This record gives sequence, C-alpha cells and structure tokens, in this order.
Amino acid sequence: MSHPRSRVCSLALACVMALAGCGGATSPTPSPSPPQSSATSSSTPSLPSPSATWDGLGAAPDRQQIDVPQPDVPGFTEAPSGQGLQRYLGQQVDWGECAPLEDADEDEQQEASGDRCATVAAPLDWNDPDGQAITLAMRMRPAPGGASDQYLFINPGGPGGSAQDFVTYVETTGFESYNIVGVDPRGSGESTPVVCGDLEQTDALENADWSPDDQSEVDALVAASRDFAAQCRRNSGALLDHISSIDTAHDMDLVRALLDQDVLNWYGVSYGTWLGAVYAELYPDHVGRMVLDSAVNVTDRDDVKQADGFEQALGAFAQWCADDASCRLGDGRQEVLETIAAFLDDLDAQPLPVDDRLLTQTLALNGILQFLYFDSDAYPYLSQAITQARSGLGRYLLRVSDIMTGRGDDGYDPIAYAFPGIGCADTTDDGEQQAISDWQNDDFPNAPVLGRAMGPELRCPAWAARPGPQIKVTAADAPPILIVSNTGDSATPHEYAQWMRQQMPTTVLVTREAEGHGAFGSGSACLDGAVTAFLDAGTVPQDGLVCTD
Repeated sequence: MSHPRSRVCSLALACVMALAGCGGATSPTPSPSPPQSSATSSSTPSLPSPSATWDGLGAAPDRQQIDVPQPDVPGFTEAPSGQGLQRYLGQQVDWGECAPLEDADEDEQQEASGDRCATVAAPLDWNDPDGQAITLAMRMRPAPGGASDQYLFINPGGPGGSAQDFVTYVETTGFESYNIVGVDPRGSGESTPVVCGDLEQTDALENADWSPDDQSEVDALVAASRDFAAQCRRNSGALLDHISSIDTAHDMDLVRALLDQDVLNWYGVSYGTWLGAVYAELYPDHVGRMVLDSAVNVTDRDDVKQADGFEQALGAFAQWCADDASCRLGDGRQEVLETIAAFLDDLDAQPLPVDDRLLTQTLALNGILQFLYFDSDAYPYLSQAITQARSGLGRYLLRVSDIMTGRGDDGYDPIAYAFPGIGCADTTDDGEQQAISDWQNDDFPNAPVLGRAMGPELRCPAWAARPGPQIKVTAADAPPILIVSNTGDSATPHEYAQWMRQQMPTTVLVTREAEGHGAFGSGSACLDGAVTAFLDAGTVPQDGLVCTD
C-alpha cells in the first residue's frame, strides 16, 4: 500500500520523462466474511467463513460518525432476478467493444482494439444479497489467437488503481497462454466508485500543509482531513462501509465463477499483493498460479515503514547525483540530501508561484516521490525537476506531482478517492494525536528528509467510516504462491516481502537486487523467467533465489 497521499506507479516512466520539456502501517485488514453459500460446484463462490481468528473491530477512536441520506452513487444498480447469492451466479458475462482509450496514441489504440469489456453486478453487502447491488467493470485482452480458455486476473495496486487500465500497459510477454483480465475493484475506476468532492474541494486537502510546525497548523490539517472525509461520506453514503479488500475478494471469486474458472490465477502488484493474499486466505481451494509482486506489510510489525523505503530510495538517488557530473545538487551524498531538505523547507516557508497555483512543500514532495517509484533511469529527470524548481521554475515538478495525485484540469482521477476509501476500510488506527506522535517520534529520526515532509497519517484517523474486523493472513492451505521483490523498492520496502514469506508458509520468494517499485518486467531475465515459468508451466522457483541482472 502507498502513503495516503501517493499512488502506486501506474504510468510508464515515459510519461514522466515526456514532461522534461515542461518549463512536469498497520496491517491491512478485511471486513467480516459473509455466510456459507449452498453452491456445490467448485466453479461457484463458496463465500467461506475463514478459519482464522477474528479480533473484533479494532481501534479507530476519532473516526467520524455521519448519518446522511443515501446519495445516488454512479454504478448503484438493481440486483439480478432471483433470491440470495444464487441470483448473482446466473449472470452472463457479455463481452463487448471497449470505449476508446483516453490520451492514447494511434499505436496504443490499435493494440487495444481487440480488447473486450463487460460489467456484472455484485451485492453491495455480501451479507445482504437481496439488497442494493453495485457494478463491477472489467476489461479483457484475449490471448493471442483467441484460443485460450484460461484467465489471468491482474491488479496494479493502489489501493484503487484501475485494473482495466493495467490490462492496456502491463508487460504480458510470457503470458501468451492467458486471457488477461482486469476488474476495477469496488470503489474504484469504472466500477461503482467512491465519490468525494470536486476539484476545488479536493485541492483544499492536497494543498494543505502536511508537515505542521505548530498547533495551529496541526489543527488546520486535522480540519482539512475531516472535511474531506465528510465530503466522501455525503457523496458515497453506505458504499464506504462495503469497500474492504475482503468484499473485493468475494467479488473476484464471483467473477472467477462467472468465467467458469475452477481456480483464480493472479498477478498483483503492491496493494494487489494484499488483495491476492486475502483471496488466498479465504479461498485456498480456488487459488491457481498466484504471483505477488512488491509485497505490502501483511504482518503486525512496524519497525520498517514506507517512509523508510522512500528515504532509502532518496539516498540511492543522492549517491548517483554525487557521482554524476550532470547533477548539480551537491558534491557528496550528504550534501545532496541537505540540498533537497533545504529545498523542501524553503517551500514550507514560501511556496513557489506556478501560473495560478502554488508549488507547496507537500506538492513538491509528491513529485519527488513519483520519481522514486522508478529505478535509476528516472534519476536525471528528478535532478532536472529539483534544479528547475530551485531556480524558480516549478512547472515540471508540479506537473509530476499532479500525476502522482491523479489531478487533472477538470478533476481528480478516481484513485484519489478510492485510495483512502479502501485503505481506511482495511486499516485500524489509534487516533489523530497518536498519528502525530508516531510521525514526530518515528518518521523524523528514521527518515530525516522525506519523513518530516510526508507528515502524519491523518486521513484514516479522520475518516468517516469504521474499519472492518481484523484477520491474520497466512493462506496456510493454499498451493505454492510466488513473491517477487526488488531490494531497493521505495513504496513497499523489501522487508515486507521477507515478512510475507515468513508469515505465509506456502510462499517462495525471488529477489532482485535493484531499485524501483515493481520487480517483474523491469529487465531482469532471471526474475522475469521465474515468473513466466511459474505462470506458464507451474514451475516453482527455488525459494530465496536472488537475481543480480
């Protein structure tokens, strides 16, 4: 999972590079499982009550309780005819033409021309299948030749990243035996989405000072976070209570059954590793070949945080900068870090005007974090962005910040609202004051440059929906599951993959010694070969394999 003000990198590095001409936690936790279905076929959802121990609702002392009339949320729909869970199992998946891709060139449109799209209904509340229904939207790229009856489900992370969009750009070399399917998780994308505020209202939160220096700034940040959460409750209503990852895992098993698949084959990145792990915990008998790339923290450990991963990645950039004559931010690693820290501090005191907007410390930080999702190929562009902004030209860094937060000229991408909606449904917290204390006592000393600027995690403590019950994910009854990870991953530190391997006994771990978030498809023949051999032939690689290419 990413920081609440960030997103999993779902854009090609070329998107950021193209702007160069511009002058651009606690462990995630699912909600309760619904009762058993009477379905008997292995291809139909069993909707199990997991054997793991539930630990109650967990802490969330400051979350808002706001009662509002149910708004008209896009994608709310009538339940299929019939009764109970069976009414959803009789649906037909009618694949049809997809809408043209936005902002795609002619070659990309041509490549996607064979994709097929469809929607199905799912219950808003899996415990009340005769109540309100929601829409799940999905996209499929048929296997070459269109002859395969196997499906590989994919998810790019977030939470809230569009799995449909992922279908259009994911590396599929070695996946030729599969139809590639992306289902936008409930609350996101073109599935029934979380709806919050408009552009101006969301800007109020994104432009807030996320690194408060005194009590008045703390109060302002808390107020902005609570206002944003209240907007989401008023505009989304009961949807906020039913968008946990376990709700989505049930959705995935429904789609698996509707596509007549005995097992669910899965490739998930970042948050997609948590969603895959939850599915494996609830449906171990339906797990096919599952790859978890860039694992999130599925444990209750907190001795390594995401801020630590980004600080490590910034250190790698600083070392590159010190050694590369084209980068003029300092003569040594420490001097580069000091330059960046001073740059962020200066913006905290005096934001930089960019047309009719301001490049604040928070927005500059978001731009820096966006670059750090990538490997060293992005370093020259990060250097350029900081250098330009230090000279008074902040347009490039602000544009990259907008990519990070999903901000467009007319509004924000759905992930800006799906991210906190899903993340806060999955995560407990100890309240606003504890979040501030954790930031001051942990992030300051452990991540002295970025940790301070990232600020306290206040979005969930201020949220307007309760978290779901807690469950420990082990997936002990699942078949072998492959975890892959980069040692220099910024958003999901490599320790998370090691912890997942320790807690989930049927997993194997393949590591690549490299920077960047997302290990597969990044140029390692060793790691990519392990993934494709596993998905294509079921070949389980050696546990602990380390790839150096």
